[in-house]
Amino acid sequence: MPGSRAALEHELADCLRSVLILAHRYDVDLDAAFLRTMDELDRSINGSDRSISGSGRSISGSGRPVSGPGTLDGGPG
Repeated sequence: MPGSRAALEHELADCLRSVLILAHRYDVDLDAAFLRTMDELDRSINGSDRSISGSGRSISGSGRPVSGPGTLDGGPG
């Protein structure tokens, strides 16, 4: 299992669980914080006020897209 895809998936899921527990414990609106941070990163990278767009998935049904692998806009990397 070490070095396998299953090991990577396990570690990522474990990290996500830890983040979700911390967000809950400290009453952090993770959805809002994530979207705000991605908008800030997008503006700093692109030098504009353009928000994230693309074919990514939304978080918690917010309707806002989430970056796909490789790029901030969910497009090809």
